[in-house]
Amino acid sequence: MIVDEGFRQHYHNTYIDLSSLLIPVSLRYSFFRRKSTIFFNAGGYFSRYLHTSTRRESEMVYQNIVQKSEGEALALSDNEHGFWGGVGVYRPIWKLTGGVTLRYFHSISNMHPTNDISVDINSVSLALIPFRKFD
Repeated sequence: MIVDEGFRQHYHNTYIDLSSLLIPVSLRYSFFRRKSTIFFNAGGYFSRYLHTSTRRESEMVYQNIVQKSEGEALALSDNEHGFWGGVGVYRPIWKLTGGVTLRYFHSISNMHPTNDISVDINSVSLALIPFRKFD
């Protein structure tokens, strides 16, 4: 982020590293076709952060003088929860059945941000799902 005040400029870089264990709970509705199955998923999720770290690097430039500072960017909570939904399709190919699904996760939890900064963690995922049916 760059802030230009005319006589000085501020440059800010923020780095966020999250590792989490996500547990989704959902309902699925499927439309069965001859060669493929289309399905919709919707539900909620809970995510527990296993590791979090944030870092902020700032620079202020005034009359060709650069002042640098570093520190923690945000104080994050230990967990997150929200809603998710998705659409996908399964299709048999030879003796395998493959699928693809597109999912959207929307967080509704408060991430306890500092400095009046709003933190929204939303994501979109695309997954390929190969599996084999055993008769």
